[in-house]
Amino acid sequence: MSGDCASFQYHYVRAKVGIYGVFIILFAIAAVSWIVFQRRIHSSFKVVRWYNHGLALLLWN
Repeated sequence: MSGDCASFQYHYVRAKVGIYGVFIILFAIAAVSWIVFQRRIHSSFKVVRWYNHGLALLLWN
């Protein structure tokens, strides 16, 4: 009986580590793409940058 429980915990831990790994990889990709997009925008006004564009449209209308 304890062998089944240990096997379940082993697979649960492996799945948990795998999910955390996927989240870390996705976060790294998002961070790198955010940095790349920030370098491509050469505007001196911060409000027109891509991450504030929706907020700027909302406030101006």
